[in-house]
Amino acid sequence: MKKLLSFNLIAALCFMMACSSNDTEPNPRPGPTGNPDPSLNKLAVGTSSNDFLAADSYDRLTIEIISVNGAELSSAEVSSFQSWLSGLINKPNGITIKTSSVSNPGLAPYSTDDLRSFEDQTRSEYNDGTELTMYIFMAEDAYTTDNVLGVAYRNTSFAIFNGTIEANTGALGQPSETLVTQTVLRHEMGHLLGLVNIGSPMQTDHQDVDHGNHCDVQNCLMYYAVENGDIIGNIVGGSGTPPSLDSQCMADLVANGGK
Repeated sequence: MKKLLSFNLIAALCFMMACSSNDTEPNPRPGPTGNPDPSLNKLAVGTSSNDFLAADSYDRLTIEIISVNGAELSSAEVSSFQSWLSGLINKPNGITIKTSSVSNPGLAPYSTDDLRSFEDQTRSEYNDGTELTMYIFMAEDAYTTDNVLGVAYRNTSFAIFNGTIEANTGALGQPSETLVTQTVLRHEMGHLLGLVNIGSPMQTDHQDVDHGNHCDVQNCLMYYAVENGDIIGNIVGGSGTPPSLDSQCMADLVANGGK
């Protein structure tokens, strides 16, 4: 199952490896088994929603961000995403983010099969003991489907298409690249957390069934219009920050083990 975040061009939405890390480690790291099972990270989107949200099986999260040169997130963008996610999930042993840059693989436009193959070649972090891991790919170019900004394609993986974002942000009347990137990151993460109705059971009926696994509340981060650009008013005419999860989406996350 894949979840797409597409871009309306008219409405304009809404690291050979050099490594760094952004760590939050309040407690000593649990000992890994030394024998991770990659198959646990190659399941359907939403399958690991409870693993992300609760601490029962995994009390630590490691996020691996692989970026094509030039498509890297800034340290402020990484910190913002980490802070937002920390407010949603129970990981008493912390969230660690590792960032690396790679040379352009020459795969664009990327298909879902390309993304899975590239991840298999570059991913180094897999679930191990009580450590849950996830993978974000910051692509330099576009997806095979026009105007797609991001896609969640596995239970612990999603990709962001910086080329498409960059081409449609920053000009007069358009949102900033940073603002759109944060919106895309959070929306795709929302799908990995099981929203809407793909792993985190709905506490009240708020799925917009005509638009797939999205929320029917217009100003919610998980509203379908985030995918077609009609949410532009929320992120430009509003507070200048990414849309928030509405109360119904939040209730689903809490009921599935979240904060």
